[in-house]
Amino acid sequence: MDIKDKCDRMMKIAMDIHKKLIAVLIKGIEPQLSKSHVYLLAYIRCKGECIVTDIANHLEITLSAVTSLVDKLCNAGLVARFRSEEDRRVVYLKLTEEGIKVLEAIEMNKNRLYERAFANIDSEEINNFFGTIEKITRNILVSHDDKKQ
Repeated sequence: MDIKDKCDRMMKIAMDIHKKLIAVLIKGIEPQLSKSHVYLLAYIRCKGECIVTDIANHLEITLSAVTSLVDKLCNAGLVARFRSEEDRRVVYLKLTEEGIKVLEAIEMNKNRLYERAFANIDSEEINNFFGTIEKITRNILVSHDDKKQ
């Protein structure tokens, strides 16, 4: 297998896993969410509270795209906006109780998926797999960082 075949196979596997993972994570979740909504909710949960610019930088999307995503999440009651006490121009975002419940449901879906994914695979195989994926990821990131400079 030459390098192009390896890259094509790796990309197909990565895309298949990512596509299936997102589909399983949001299956049965109401309201219906896109993967961007899930990423945004997870980011806000991780930060506790944040501003739109933080999300745009993290997800590498435009401010207007984040605003559109946040509007849907606010209308669905999953995210709340509130103004900074120090600077009224700054608007923070935080998860609502309903947003936390949605993320808990997604987490349950994720746990069920991982149980199925790792069934009948022993610990050594799993550790080898992760070790290899981590090496590939580091190589890709180093290559990407070299091109930036």
